[in-house]
Amino acid sequence: QLLQRGAEDAAVMRVILALLERWGVSDFLRRVDLGLVPGAVGAAIARSLAESAAPLAFVREFLSRVPPATTATALAAVPALLSPMRDLILARIAQHPGECGPLVHKLIEGEGAEVVGAALVTSKGSAWPEEMLQRALRALAKRPKSDQLVVQLARDRDAEVPVRLLAFEALRQRPDVLAEAVKWRAADVMEPTEIRDRLGELRKVAKA
Repeated sequence: QLLQRGAEDAAVMRVILALLERWGVSDFLRRVDLGLVPGAVGAAIARSLAESAAPLAFVREFLSRVPPATTATALAAVPALLSPMRDLILARIAQHPGECGPLVHKLIEGEGAEVVGAALVTSKGSAWPEEMLQRALRALAKRPKSDQLVVQLARDRDAEVPVRLLAFEALRQRPDVLAEAVKWRAADVMEPTEIRDRLGELRKVAKA
């Protein structure tokens, strides 16, 4: 399979890019089984599309049809596409968090942290690998504006309890924001025991 070999053989990768140039973007997207494109090949194709100023509609189609992990690898490798593909990034991370680790890590280290936060809130942290979730929450809690997304997730009663507990924990590094997040609310009496106990503990921390 040419696409799979392209991930391991630079010469084969050059053949794939030559086909892209020869056929043109539209024909390439029609003739290639994009569901089989591995990450390294997807990154090379995305870079070629960006450098050739291909219409964004074609770039979006390509990134939408390859596997989620390939989308994530390609976008992490081509920063120029992060801004124009923001909505696609949000959808991919929210729907397939476990396959988007490289992209999430890149975004939370730069200006894309709010996209990660929006994806977290949209997905309520469901199916996020714990290590990736913790890293994202800690990074978001450090940033003005993004910290409110952590508060929102911590207080979201539709989110799973372990996710909410991790969100509250991430806010410990921001005592001012933590104090806001743990303020008493009438709905607190309806919270699960684990959340009520954590709120009581963190209120003492916030007052200290």
